[in-house]
Amino acid sequence: MYIERQKTIHCSEVKEEGAKYEAISNSIPNVHDKTYRKILGNKTNATYVINRALNLTKPIEAEEIEQYTNRYITNEYTDKETDIVYKMKNKEIYFLIEHQSSVDYAMNFRLEEYKLEIMKSAIDKDKIKTKEYEVPTVIPIVLYTGKEKWTVRRKLSMVQDERLENLNLKQYNLIDIGKYQKEDLLKSDKYMDKIFLIEKFDNVEELRKILPKVEKQLAKEEKIDLISIIRANLKGKIGEEKVEELIKEMKGEGEDMLGCVEMVWEEGINKGMKEGMKEGRKEGIREGKKEGIREGKKIIISNMLKNGMSPKEIQEITKATKKEIIEAKESCEACT
Repeated sequence: MYIERQKTIHCSEVKEEGAKYEAISNSIPNVHDKTYRKILGNKTNATYVINRALNLTKPIEAEEIEQYTNRYITNEYTDKETDIVYKMKNKEIYFLIEHQSSVDYAMNFRLEEYKLEIMKSAIDKDKIKTKEYEVPTVIPIVLYTGKEKWTVRRKLSMVQDERLENLNLKQYNLIDIGKYQKEDLLKSDKYMDKIFLIEKFDNVEELRKILPKVEKQLAKEEKIDLISIIRANLKGKIGEEKVEELIKEMKGEGEDMLGCVEMVWEEGINKGMKEGMKEGRKEGIREGKKEGIREGKKIIISNMLKNGMSPKEIQEITKATKKEIIEAKESCEACT
C-alpha cells in the first residue's frame, strides 16, 4: 500500500509550465476543461499527475487505479460534476483531480463539497458505526494551467481569529469527561464542571454524599438543570422511583416542583392546542396554545407561592412579570 489512509485531507496543486491558454470567451474554458477530462481519462496520464502532485517516494502505477464516477446529485444543485475521480483498486482511497484554467477563490469550498459527495457515495452505511471501519479518504488535486499567479488559499480552515491560528482545524476537538478527576470538578467554580461531575456518578449513595456540596455552589436556575441531568443519567440505572427520592432530598425550596416545570408547561400547551383544534381554525390553535402557556405558568407560580417562595425568587426563576405573579396569587386561596 503506497499511500496510508489519511486522517486529514491534503490538497495539492500542479501547474502546467508555460501555459498558453487564454479565456477569450465563456465557451473556451468549457472546451478546455473537456479536453483535460479526455486527457486525464487515460490512467497513464492520471497517474503522472497524481504522482507529480503528491511527490510520493514510491509512485502509484496505472494498474493500481480505476476511474470512479464523477457525477453527483446534491441538495444545492440538481447535478454536480467534478473533472476526474480515480480510486485505488481494493482500497478506499480516492483521487479527485480538478482542472482550472483561471483563478477561483471558491476552490477550497468546492473541493470540500466534492470530497463530501464522493465519501457519501463510497461509504459503507452498515459498517460506518463500527470502531474498525475507516471512512474513505479523498485526496484533492488542483491542476492549474492559467497564466495568473495562483493565490487561492490551500485550505478552507484559515481562521479569522489569531487565538485559533495554532489549532489543528483538520480534526475535531474532544472533551472527554472520563479524563477529569471528581475532586477537581468539585473544587471548580464553573457551572459546567458541576454538570460534568454529576455525569460521572453511577452510584446513588456516592451521589447523595456529593450533592449537598454541589448545591451550595449553584443558583436556583442551575439546580433545575441539575435535576434534569440527574434524571437523565440515573433513571435507567437505578429506576425512576429512587431517582425521585434522591431529588426530594436535595436542599432548597421547591426543587422537586421546579423539576416538573417543563412537564406542567407542556401539559398546559397541549391542552390549549387541543381546545384550539376543536375550533378547527389556525387562530383557535394559536390562541389555545397561548392560553395553555398562560395557565401552565399560573399553576407553576401558584405552587411556588404555596411553597413559601418570594415574588422576587419566582421572577428570577420563571421570568414572570409582577402582574402574572399578582394574578396567580389572587387565584390561589392557599397563597394568601
